[in-house]
Amino acid sequence: MANTMLASRAAQACGTYKVKVSRLIKSGKLKARTVEVSPDRRLHYVDADELAAILAKEPKRAPYRQRRPFAHATCIHCGRHPFAAKHDGDPSALDHLMQAPLPIVPDWMPEINTVADALREIQVTNQARKVEIRRLVLQPNGLRELDGWLVVANVHPSLEWIFQGTKWARGYWKRSLLSVDGSRTTDVMAYSKNVRQRGVAVPINS
Repeated sequence: MANTMLASRAAQACGTYKVKVSRLIKSGKLKARTVEVSPDRRLHYVDADELAAILAKEPKRAPYRQRRPFAHATCIHCGRHPFAAKHDGDPSALDHLMQAPLPIVPDWMPEINTVADALREIQVTNQARKVEIRRLVLQPNGLRELDGWLVVANVHPSLEWIFQGTKWARGYWKRSLLSVDGSRTTDVMAYSKNVRQRGVAVPINS
């Protein structure tokens, strides 16, 4: 499996869909690999591309009402309540996306932890390295960088994980990103193996 993610993270990403990772694995629809870290600890990985392709065809759960939306939820990245008056300076979905850790990054790219890191590296590195970052870091996480534009997929498990616990979860990042000056919707684009989605293109070089 070229692009993998922890099964626990995959389960979090599926939280808004009517499917469960465990059932997908048992039915054989989703490949899984087990790595024994120690005699008493095992990590389970799934194919992120296959999961994204499955989720693209699955309906989302119907939204539910709460008197206090996300009353007990906190952002898994900064630990703050997503509707707090000051949520890290009240950032936008784009700010959060740029600074949140990426769930899929090759082990041999330790200098890249966030989208901002990847975009900075693209600006200063050679062409071969740019291709590697785009193909192995951005695309497996539902992102593409195209001539000064950052394209964000409308549906992707990595993005579900990144926005989990925020007011932009469940695909609401699209609405927020479209409010950025100069942003626009895109046609269907390929992000990684078997993953094709529409998205939002946001200008990153102004």
